Amino acid sequence: MNLPVRVRLTLWYSAVLLVILGVVGVFLVARLRAGLVRGVDDDLAARSQVVAQGVRPGPRLPSLGLQEIVAQLVAGDGRVLSVAGESVPSYPLLQGPGRGVEHFAGADYRVLGTRLPGGTTLVVGRELDEVQHAVRGLILLLLASTPIALALGGGGGWLLARAALRPVDVMTKMAAAVDPHRDHEPIPVPDPDDELSRLARTLNDMLGRLHDALEQERRFSADASHELRTPLGIMGAELDVALRSKSTPDAARPTLSSLREEVATLTRVVENLFLLARMDQQQAAVVDRQYADLLELTTRVAARFATKASDRGVELTVEGVAAAARVDTDLMSLVLSNLVDNALEYTGRGGSVRMTVGQNGSAATVSVADTGIGIAPEQLAHIFDRFYRADRARSRKTGGAGLGLAIVQRLVEAHDGSIEVSSRPGQGSTFVVHIG
Repeated sequence: MNLPVRVRLTLWYSAVLLVILGVVGVFLVARLRAGLVRGVDDDLAARSQVVAQGVRPGPRLPSLGLQEIVAQLVAGDGRVLSVAGESVPSYPLLQGPGRGVEHFAGADYRVLGTRLPGGTTLVVGRELDEVQHAVRGLILLLLASTPIALALGGGGGWLLARAALRPVDVMTKMAAAVDPHRDHEPIPVPDPDDELSRLARTLNDMLGRLHDALEQERRFSADASHELRTPLGIMGAELDVALRSKSTPDAARPTLSSLREEVATLTRVVENLFLLARMDQQQAAVVDRQYADLLELTTRVAARFATKASDRGVELTVEGVAAAARVDTDLMSLVLSNLVDNALEYTGRGGSVRMTVGQNGSAATVSVADTGIGIAPEQLAHIFDRFYRADRARSRKTGGAGLGLAIVQRLVEAHDGSIEVSSRPGQGSTFVVHIG
């Protein structure tokens, strides 16, 4: 059973408190009974001395002053010589000096035997009803107070656990809110120099190292993509010239065409890396937002992919209503282009890609739904991660580097919007962009 730490601590507090109450209760009951019985023994000893002074031959002993006290004079051979009190049994309660508890006449009696001159034993007994009544009263009091004590102790334990773990909750929330694309605020360190403060300092050190590592990665991506753009552009231009030249042997053209496709693929990857690096450095996208009709924008994007959709045997359609939204048309075109291109790549011949534009109050939505291979549930949480590819077996064929959806998410967030995805393997995927 996976219970929260504060619940487990509270249960432990309550269990320990219950054990303590049980031990203390047993001790108190035993001490109370022992003390009361000791008092009875002292009383019986005092009364035995008084009775012993007035013992005379005869069937009756002198009165002992209380109705619940009885006495016997027992001969050495066990015969009862004399008695005092009501309901005294005819058999000897004790046959020699000592103490004990006897049950007769429907009650428990504490009895004390004292040796007298002449070999006889004076046995004095007293009912334990008052002792038993006091013990039962204490037991009932303990039983009645235990639930109250447990409730108070458990409530106090809960409050104590919550107060003790509150810094952990704060650390957890702040650590969960860390955005790799933004500077993070340091986790507050609790005042006492204890385990929690050391944990906070350790987390701050770890977050600092992660931030430095991410900064180095961003700088490397920015520098590498920047340095690669020029030679890739030159290589592409030279290959284009070679392919257009009549002096290029026909046997070399397939190889040059393949090289040109690879250069184009690498160029797209570098451009995507450069765009992400600029956005990470908060340089992109000074987003020039102006009101535009998303239906018209979506139609223009679909028109650019009409030839590709036709070549792949995929039906590409646009539907919906005019929806005005404040967007950067160039960046939003890139968002929709990446979504459509991704949908076409993973939709087989005979499938369809449907782009739908809608308006909900002041918010506009654009969805891109395909009937492709779909995405497994365990992969949905990672599809916006950089370099993540849901279908790794097809990544080389499609030429994707796992950057398109990462760019889409960053650009949508730059518009203060959001993107969500739903998918079922074998039935397709739907991406919905919300701009409000």
